[in-house]
Amino acid sequence: MFRPGPLVPQFGRVFCSGKLLNPCVLIYKSGSGSTASVAPKMMLMLTCAAPEGFSSKMVLHYVQLLKSGEFKRYDYGFVKNKAKYGQHSAPNIDLSKVTAPVAIFYAPNDANIPMKVSFMI
Repeated sequence: MFRPGPLVPQFGRVFCSGKLLNPCVLIYKSGSGSTASVAPKMMLMLTCAAPEGFSSKMVLHYVQLLKSGEFKRYDYGFVKNKAKYGQHSAPNIDLSKVTAPVAIFYAPNDANIPMKVSFMI
């Protein structure tokens, strides 16, 4: 697990309390889907206690995965891919070689993990 940076709790205290709660709800929805099951007063706690940190590269990689529909290494572009991977495109990741246990949690109103994913495992 990544150690969170100091900006997430600061963001939560500034944008997720009082009259600024609505922008916080919109940002939360953009990453998590519906907030129907989250009480508005919980927004401050969620953003201040968020256990994970993330980088812009991680977000860009997630966007690459969504666009391609494939599970690949990070795409650095034509030239850098050749230097890093020995090929011009980002290589696929062979999920059959993953040995770590994996758990997927989902909820009926989860925008990121559709319920049908449980049948794919």
